[in-house]
Amino acid sequence: MADRNRERLYNKDRDREIYADIKAIPPLIVRADGRNFRRVLSDEFEKPYYERFAKGMAKAVAIFFEKSGFDPKLAYILSDEINCFFPQIPFKGRIEKLDSVIASFLASALTIVLDFKEAVAFDARIILFAAERMFWNISCSGRQKHGDTILMLMDITDCKSLD
Repeated sequence: MADRNRERLYNKDRDREIYADIKAIPPLIVRADGRNFRRVLSDEFEKPYYERFAKGMAKAVAIFFEKSGFDPKLAYILSDEINCFFPQIPFKGRIEKLDSVIASFLASALTIVLDFKEAVAFDARIILFAAERMFWNISCSGRQKHGDTILMLMDITDCKSLD
C-alpha cells in the first residue's frame, strides 16, 4: 500500500512538470553561456586573467568530452560561452534535461579546474542545427577560421537545413 501511494505521488509530480515533454530533434548545438563570470574572475584572479580562464574553459570542455557520458562531436569556446555540436542526443531529446545536465556538468568541471572559491553557473539553450545558416553566421561575422571547421562538419554529418 505504501509503495502504491509513493508511486501515485511520484506520477502526480511528474504530471506537473510543465516542460518535460518538450523535445529537440538532432542534430543540434547546446550553447552554455557563463553567468557573472567577470565578477568571479576579477575577485579571484590576478590580471591578466584571460589566458588562465581560457585554458580552464578548454580543460572543462575536455573533461566534458571524457567523463560526462555525452557524445558531442565538436565544441568551440568563445569568451565565456561553450558550444557543443551533437548529431545524436540522450534523454530522448528532453530539452530541460539536456540544458540542466550539460550546464551543471560544465560549471562543476570549470569550478574544479580553476579552483574557484565561489560558485559559477552556466545557462544553456538548444540551437537547432541549420548547417547553411551556421556557416553564413560564422563566415559573415569575420571569424572565417571557423568556417572550415563547419564545412568539414557538414561533410561528415551530411546535415540538411531544418528550414
